[in-house]
Amino acid sequence: MSLPTEPIVKKFFTNKIESSRDDWHSYLIKIARTFYSLDGQEYNRDTLLEQFVSMSQRQANVDRDAANFRDEFGAYGTYLGIFHFEERNGIWTIVVSDAAKQFLCTENPNAAAFCRAQLSLFQYPNGAGSTLSPNGGIMVQGNIKADTMRELANNIHLNPYRLVCRIIVALHERAGKKFNEIAIPYEVLFCMVNDDRINQSYSPDYHTLLSVFREFTDADFQCPMNLDGLTNFKRNFHIMEKTGVIVRDSRFGLMISNVSPDAAYECIKTIAEMTISFDSFENQFGTPDEEAVKAVIAGSAWGQYYDANRLPISTLEALGVELDRAPIETRAFSYFSEDYHEDPAVLEASRIKGGTNIILYGVPGAGKSWTIKHEYCNDESRMERLVFHPDYTYSDFVGQILPKVADDGSVSYEFSAGPFTKLVRKAYINPDKMYYLIIEEVNRGNAPAIFGDVFQLLDRNKDGSSEYEITNADIAKIVYLDDSHKVSIPSNMCILCTMNTSDQNVFTLDTAFQRRWSMRLIRNRFHDEEDERRFAGTKILDTDVTWEHFFTEINNFILGKNIRMTSSEDKRLGTHFVSEEDLAVGDGSERQISRFPEKVLKYLWDDAFKFTKEDVFDLEKVKSLEDVIDLFVTSQGNSRFLVFKENIYNSLIPKSNS
Repeated sequence: MSLPTEPIVKKFFTNKIESSRDDWHSYLIKIARTFYSLDGQEYNRDTLLEQFVSMSQRQANVDRDAANFRDEFGAYGTYLGIFHFEERNGIWTIVVSDAAKQFLCTENPNAAAFCRAQLSLFQYPNGAGSTLSPNGGIMVQGNIKADTMRELANNIHLNPYRLVCRIIVALHERAGKKFNEIAIPYEVLFCMVNDDRINQSYSPDYHTLLSVFREFTDADFQCPMNLDGLTNFKRNFHIMEKTGVIVRDSRFGLMISNVSPDAAYECIKTIAEMTISFDSFENQFGTPDEEAVKAVIAGSAWGQYYDANRLPISTLEALGVELDRAPIETRAFSYFSEDYHEDPAVLEASRIKGGTNIILYGVPGAGKSWTIKHEYCNDESRMERLVFHPDYTYSDFVGQILPKVADDGSVSYEFSAGPFTKLVRKAYINPDKMYYLIIEEVNRGNAPAIFGDVFQLLDRNKDGSSEYEITNADIAKIVYLDDSHKVSIPSNMCILCTMNTSDQNVFTLDTAFQRRWSMRLIRNRFHDEEDERRFAGTKILDTDVTWEHFFTEINNFILGKNIRMTSSEDKRLGTHFVSEEDLAVGDGSERQISRFPEKVLKYLWDDAFKFTKEDVFDLEKVKSLEDVIDLFVTSQGNSRFLVFKENIYNSLIPKSNS
């Protein structure tokens, strides 16, 4: 084992960039465009401060001192590479990175791709940590110099984001982990960045990574290292989620985003295979010279290196960067920002139309959510998804007043926006995109009560906007930054709900509510897409019975074919009532084999055929649900279906195999 007793690397990134706020991507774009408006000009703190104050929505006592903007002046350049200072003809000049220009200062910015590309270059040791003094000279921060000296003395060659990506690739391609099985615990990562088998190379080999990861995740592993700094270490990971490919989980650590895991993994693998690094310290490893180290930090080498636009175009394209090569005009930095526009008339002139309210209904598993994903929207950045349930309230949906404790211990009360208000805001400030509020299981909550005064907004004009407006100061302050503004749903926002017909009696949707929605029946049948047909044709375990055939025959019986009427049509099995994993033999264990009967046969016994079991199940063989599952699990092949009566068994088994 190669761990010190005291951590050498004590942070992963930085907590100076508070990127956990919902609108942080937009804020990042505004910061970049503020510096871009002064690109090539002499550094003037007062000019920048005026720009920051004019664009900020923060009050002076919220988050940080809004008048100082100390992090915007320093951290956004140091840790994200938006800008750096260079001395030109004796004048300290603002130099904006080409990456910030090309990826943030364009008509169609992509903040997540910018973060992916830039973080792929960030490393320890780096050459950042200098500030301009009031008298016009360069100062090297003492804590930064000490960290860099320690890293150089210990031969640290660490690219944090690349390390995470390489661990993920090792777990997937070497250990055979599925995307949803991969998790990197924070404690394990803290140990790995401090292990000299890992931190001596910007791209440690996969075999070593996997071996060390397994060692640190072993139940018997005892860490010899002081873990007192782990809490601060974990605070550095909010920036990972802003890349769009990594998510944080309080229990499991870092995981692959489940929004589009295949696309996320392609970005992860691209970063994992990168080899570029900052090399200005190469002659300082082992026995660093303090003055030489200070000279590098005080110079412009790090700012020139930390610019993802120098990466090959193929790499940038693999990371999802849209290579719009023409930076916007300086005047446009506010106009094109995602969450800030000066002229409401400009917004409305470019707003797209067609917003609507739709309830998609059908039997459980019929593909309602699948339809939303494939026919309406599959872009999580333009969606808010939530689930109604009996305890869901107006406060959860629209927002509520919550206490907030400032750094000095004082308590204030602020409105915390719910998903409805957040999405109205996004739709309002981005008029050229359609936004979707997805409400799953709309009738499992008291929908009229949850909507409250927002109910009035559901009537739509022909263009898709609300026909009527309401007065709600809390929503108005979030959406329009003006608490006196009337509230309405913009024409570029849709509300899509799903409803299981078998749950209609949970909370009845009254006529006044339903008339404001278009109803769309999702028919219980497989789609023609290749993946759908493959799934439909998957055989159940080791039998000759495909899922489509089983589903079709059982539903015919539910509808009364060959036996007396058993149940209403909403008791039918949905096309996606099961998953592919439920149908697979897998490792052949009892736990795996029992997935299908415990999901499907239990439903048929307890619900669909609850009052007519004797017409469906062979009650001479099975007297209870336990008997049904035991007989199915312990049988082999087609014999598993002998839990059913003979006529149903014969309808399920292909004639050549019966």
